Amino acid sequence: METASISVLDSLPDVGRTQKFCEHWRHFMAARGDGRTWQTGDNTSNKQMDGNACGVFVLMNAEAIIKKTSTKVMRHCHVGYFRKYVIKRLLQDPSRANDAACDLPFCANTDRHLRRNQCDRCDKWAHPKCLGLHQDKTRSPCVFC
Repeated sequence: METASISVLDSLPDVGRTQKFCEHWRHFMAARGDGRTWQTGDNTSNKQMDGNACGVFVLMNAEAIIKKTSTKVMRHCHVGYFRKYVIKRLLQDPSRANDAACDLPFCANTDRHLRRNQCDRCDKWAHPKCLGLHQDKTRSPCVFC
């Protein structure tokens, strides 16, 4: 909104569909009295490789945007892990939500006593196992960095 740019994150990209969505947005904003010139942004989503992962890609793209990282980080190989992550988050007791939470969306660890490390660069928390590290390793940049 601040930059007056439109980005369509489509895991099954189609140039015609993207142009159509952008034009609908421009008409909508004009009808609301917004006189700005809306430019098409350059955000892109990774492509899904099947016909049933589109909802997961919507959630993965949203997660990447919320965590202020590139939407290109999450790929089709992460879909299964991300489904487990979403289920875990939905079923999680909200009073204990941050006890041992791993910020990596493909984390499937449920052990509340598993040690976490904080990223040196972005301060996100992750289990060493999720980073592919030995448990003794204390710090490392996360996959987002």
